[in-house]
Amino acid sequence: MLLNSLKAKINKDIKDTFKKNENFLNTRWNYAENNILLWSKHYLKYPILSFLLSILLIINFSIWEGSFTPFLDKYIPDVNALTEWQSVFFAGQLTMVAVIYPLVIALMSILIQDKSAKKVIFPVYQEYSGFMYSGLSGLLLSGFITIGFVVEATISNSIYIAICLISFIWLIINIVLTAWFFIQTFRILESEEREKLVLRYAIHELFFPDVCNRIKTSCLTYPVQLGLINNNFESLATEDISLPDDDFEDLIRKNKHEGYTVVNVHYWLINIALKLQSKKLKKKGITNGVIVFQLYGSKENRDKLVIARHRNFKINPFVKFLIKRSYKIRKLSSGQGNKIPKIISATVGSAQDALKKNDSIAFKQAINDIAYWHTEISKASSFIDDNGKPDNWLLLSSSSIFSRSYLIDFLQEYYELAKECVEKIPSSSSFYYSMLYLYHKILSSRTDVTTKEALEFIKGNYHMWFLLMEWRSFTSKSDDVRVSTKYQDILYDFVGAWEHWESIIQSNGFESIEQAQEGYQPILHHLNFTATSIVSALRFNNYEAAEWGIDMLNRWIEKISSGERNYQYEYSWVTQLIYPQLLLKDIGDEEWKNILSGNEFDVNSALNIALQNSAFDLRLITACYILLKPYENKDKLKNFVELLLEGTGVHQDNIRPDYEYRATSPSNVLGAYIRQKNYSSKESSYENWLSGVLQSFGRINEERRVTGRIYSGWGAEDLSSMNKSYVEIGIAYSSSDDKWQLDKRWQDIIKSDAIDHANKNWLISDLKRWINIARKDKDFLLFNKSEIRPKVHNYIKSIIAIIRLIKNTQDERVSEAALDEDRLQELARACSNFVKGSERKFPLNLFRHTGFSPESKEHEEYNLNFKDYRKEKISVGISASRPINEEEFLSKSLEQFAYDKVLDIILRSSTTRDFSFDTIDHFLNSIPELTERLRNPVLIIGDREIKTKLRHLLFDQNTAERYQITRSDGYPTPYICHIGNLAIYGSRLNPDFSILTSKEVFEQVDFAELTKGQFSNVEFVPENDNDLVGKLVLSFKMKVVITNDKQIYKITINENNDS
Repeated sequence: MLLNSLKAKINKDIKDTFKKNENFLNTRWNYAENNILLWSKHYLKYPILSFLLSILLIINFSIWEGSFTPFLDKYIPDVNALTEWQSVFFAGQLTMVAVIYPLVIALMSILIQDKSAKKVIFPVYQEYSGFMYSGLSGLLLSGFITIGFVVEATISNSIYIAICLISFIWLIINIVLTAWFFIQTFRILESEEREKLVLRYAIHELFFPDVCNRIKTSCLTYPVQLGLINNNFESLATEDISLPDDDFEDLIRKNKHEGYTVVNVHYWLINIALKLQSKKLKKKGITNGVIVFQLYGSKENRDKLVIARHRNFKINPFVKFLIKRSYKIRKLSSGQGNKIPKIISATVGSAQDALKKNDSIAFKQAINDIAYWHTEISKASSFIDDNGKPDNWLLLSSSSIFSRSYLIDFLQEYYELAKECVEKIPSSSSFYYSMLYLYHKILSSRTDVTTKEALEFIKGNYHMWFLLMEWRSFTSKSDDVRVSTKYQDILYDFVGAWEHWESIIQSNGFESIEQAQEGYQPILHHLNFTATSIVSALRFNNYEAAEWGIDMLNRWIEKISSGERNYQYEYSWVTQLIYPQLLLKDIGDEEWKNILSGNEFDVNSALNIALQNSAFDLRLITACYILLKPYENKDKLKNFVELLLEGTGVHQDNIRPDYEYRATSPSNVLGAYIRQKNYSSKESSYENWLSGVLQSFGRINEERRVTGRIYSGWGAEDLSSMNKSYVEIGIAYSSSDDKWQLDKRWQDIIKSDAIDHANKNWLISDLKRWINIARKDKDFLLFNKSEIRPKVHNYIKSIIAIIRLIKNTQDERVSEAALDEDRLQELARACSNFVKGSERKFPLNLFRHTGFSPESKEHEEYNLNFKDYRKEKISVGISASRPINEEEFLSKSLEQFAYDKVLDIILRSSTTRDFSFDTIDHFLNSIPELTERLRNPVLIIGDREIKTKLRHLLFDQNTAERYQITRSDGYPTPYICHIGNLAIYGSRLNPDFSILTSKEVFEQVDFAELTKGQFSNVEFVPENDNDLVGKLVLSFKMKVVITNDKQIYKITINENNDS
């Protein structure tokens, strides 16, 4: 409990990560280096302490002079020889400090002044060489010797000898420090040693402290989420962040200084305080107390720190004291700012220097150094998380809203470096070439790369393509042949570098599905950007680059796969339905059962098949996306689409996939669409990924967009928005002579349970939309207008036949399926809810007794029928689409039906007298006489026009006052008004008469309890031997008792419409 503090949390995280990392431990400073760095960081503090120590030793010697004098006489017989050296010590020390140090430091400053990383190199040199400490130490020693010269005449000979001895020892230490200074100066001058030293410094003096600071910031920002502050108090809720709200009261701690930092927080003390506060709130009956631990500075006073905010209660003074004392705060010292720019500057400085000097050889070496630097920092910051998976502190952000991780900071700098390389292409393409392989070098030199890092490296490498396309769009009109030649060479270089990824990222050899779940993501990321390279080239109307992009995409599966195909699995599995995200599911999942068909599972075969399907799908959706591009060069675009559909290469003719992976038949296109839409899955993970690829196509130019303007792509952000393209491809490869059929394997899938009933309905809806597009749209790229009519006709006939196949399959399944008795019981229970409800609606509110009792002969059965109800909604194993509010709809319908039946019984009851009136005024004048003998009179009006006129009279003040027409609250619909003490209701049944009687007539409405808590039955009755459609019968039993010994008047008002 006492260890629950900010420092303990940071130390635990450091101990579990850095202190278990061999790469980090191997680069630590040794004892001497650690002390030199400590002294150099506090170069004023330690020389002064040395001086004070010397003074204290002299004072101590003067006190014990009598004891030390015999010792000095024995071991230093020639005192004068020692004292004569004082002037030599003094001259030598001043020479080192005043002459040698400034010359060496000035020389170093001159040698590194042209280096971009000088902001890091010089501080490293300053701290590691220790020249600030040793220089000040030398000056103080000179002052110490000078003081000795001054006081020599006033002190005893023994004390002066002590001063000389201390000066000697101090000088020896300074000579050692000077030797260290010279050695490290020569090391800094040697580039390889300098890089190693700066790397160690960056890891231990810049990166490591910054990680600790970010951990601290994260703990201070999210103490509740991280479990440091409890959130299980009975009367008090604890939170991390709240939006600005005036209802909150701030808990402020005042500080001595404006610039401050939190050193430690004792969370155990805060938890005790909160427990006490919760108990006090419980005693007061307060249950909605909220306290938010959101640390920020006060707007009014910079010396005040808001450590918490609370509302709905007044915080106890003692609790407030404990919370405030839990925070240990001190003045913010210099050098605690953001260290990331220094790390980045140290990383890319040499490369920037080489670019400035147009030194391609030095730049190549600098790129190797960057890869080495990044790799070493990554290795030193890697660790295994609580789930046993590799993680890295480079992925840690600073917890602020728009903060970025270290990795993104590095990649952003690499991106800027790549932009500079692109600008150097006219003078030399070697800079771009060297930059191309940076990410490969970083990734291939490590074995503990996280998935996030791999994804970012692939994305960073793709940015090289985008920058090249952007640069070429500005130089395409140049007449310089050399630029054009270099551009073509760079295209070849990029293709080679991009395809080299396929030898780095693993696509086979996985020993378990868990490894494949981690490993497939970088592969798909690479496939995504391979397709994106085509679209980005077309964005800049760069057709030459687009051709190479098509080659890369069409060759992708050949490069990424091992080349060994296990045909045993391909023929025994339903391979058409395998996609990469399926690997995230358990092998026992129903989707895998449909695919494996009882056969053995092999993770590498499954991944290879999934990648083959994904590569084919990416070729198809890229072709569809290109078809939506506004036509600028029809022949080129048509050729690109055909190459993608066929899977053949532009520059490499040997590329030709198997027939099933060529989109040159409408059947293959439709089969791929079924897989892409994830119809075989209850989720849409694969469809969502493909839609994400399409959205990335539309975001290609987003870095060049101007704020405030609206930009759009080619009109496709998901698969459904490309229906026109699917239809166009299908029509283009349809025959002009006859219709085509869906591939037998896809027919078998449709006939099986792999695609459920509801998704088959969605598929039918999509196919119907395709038919509408084929009939209406005439603007096609892939074929001539003269070919439209026969192709479209056969295409539509084929789609209709497929829809018929799907429907026949559905009908057969539904016909064979048993009724889902559980579903019928569920509907019956839902329809029984109104009987158990406490609210008494009209006309039940008129009856003296309403309720339920066990079923008896007195209860009469009533049935509510819903015709044309499809059996699929209540069949076992059929996942039909149902209205989300079906239970509510049926329950409301049965409730209203029951009320209407009660009302019908009332209206059909025997009347004691009939009255007829010519006008409504005549009737209103007669009401006092008619209701004179009725207790609690009630009028139920059936005529619609009479109901309307009564409502209008409510707003006629004179008439309302004359007839005492009022409206009271608390009456259920369809209450209209009161006339005197007569309550008037409208009838939904709308007969041409009204019933006037006393409330005492309505005795009882009693529902039969058919089973415990159930008052209705639901039954499905097929119609005309067609068991696909029938009646859904909702039934209930009810007894309505109306007394016959009371007056019941039948009222008829024969008023003309014109009156």
